[in-house]
Amino acid sequence: MPTATDQTRVLDLVQKLSVSHPTHWVAVQEVAQLSGLRRDEVDAIVRSAVGKGRMLAEGEPPHRVSLRYPGTGA
Repeated sequence: MPTATDQTRVLDLVQKLSVSHPTHWVAVQEVAQLSGLRRDEVDAIVRSAVGKGRMLAEGEPPHRVSLRYPGTGA
């Protein structure tokens, strides 16, 4: 079960990987590899973040993600 620290680590990684463009999509597999978490753990974190409106995801299971920036439509 992913911890709150794992969730923060994944969100931080997505932000770092998309720093060049705020609506950049990031591969979930890349996030899993860089975070050291299992893919199913990252999938659970992504689903939680999507449910809270913090992240956008494509695919089921998600294969790419982007951070959601309130007020920008992204």
